[in-house]
Amino acid sequence: LDAMEMPYGLPADKMKSLLNQISEIELNRYPDPDCDDLREKILDSHGLKKKGLDIDVLLGNGSDELIFLLCQLTAKSQSSSILIPTPTFSVYKISAQIANMKIEEINTRTTDFELDNELFLHSVREKKPSLIFLASPNNPTGNVVTTDFVRQICEECNGLVVLDEAYWKFFGESKMLLLKEYSNLLVLQTMSKIGFANIRLGMLFGGKDLIRLIKKIKMPYNINGISQAIANFILNNNSLVDKHVKNIVSEREKMSEKLLSLNNLKVWKSHANFILVRTNSK
Repeated sequence: LDAMEMPYGLPADKMKSLLNQISEIELNRYPDPDCDDLREKILDSHGLKKKGLDIDVLLGNGSDELIFLLCQLTAKSQSSSILIPTPTFSVYKISAQIANMKIEEINTRTTDFELDNELFLHSVREKKPSLIFLASPNNPTGNVVTTDFVRQICEECNGLVVLDEAYWKFFGESKMLLLKEYSNLLVLQTMSKIGFANIRLGMLFGGKDLIRLIKKIKMPYNINGISQAIANFILNNNSLVDKHVKNIVSEREKMSEKLLSLNNLKVWKSHANFILVRTNSK
């Protein structure tokens, strides 16, 4: 439960088809270090291969690797810092600590975990962070940020702004197209939360020049050939993923309703595939 894994596996016929594809992989050879075929398919699935768009995607061994790479990239001096709301995904802070970056945290409201937008914007202007992480939907609170707020952050920040959309499928809305407007914006997504946590595939979308820069500090062959083959298979079976997501959203609403009927529980509205609950009993 705490890892937010999808409870559904592949149907038997799909698994058989996938295993047939995997059996054709030459295990004695190194995988494609740039994941060219897979990257093209991912960009196409998001409508990002249209003529005139200058957007690319970098793949990581889970989003964790990509988050750490971003901290390494921006940790230029002792004054380099990240700005994050709290509570949020713990890997942002852990990666920044490893990279020896200063960590600036803005507490969300204790009542509903909503971010004070004006306070956060003030901190952007005052602290001048090298890197900002915003998760939408946020882990562990399940709430989201607005498109207008992301725009404001991008316009006020001189550093990089990372919008982590690990749970966007359960919200039903991605802010990916903002990449066309802001050169300092990056969007993180993952295949872990939609049923394929075991293949460890994170995706970082951004302008081609920025992605090219981050790629320079990426280790070669970070995505193995089996994971690349499975990811291609997933993209060819998006309808199955969408069906599973729809089921989870439906069950989330049922579960929320049941939890709200119990005594001594505080239940927060969630836009992700989990529900945050606090017990009031001692």
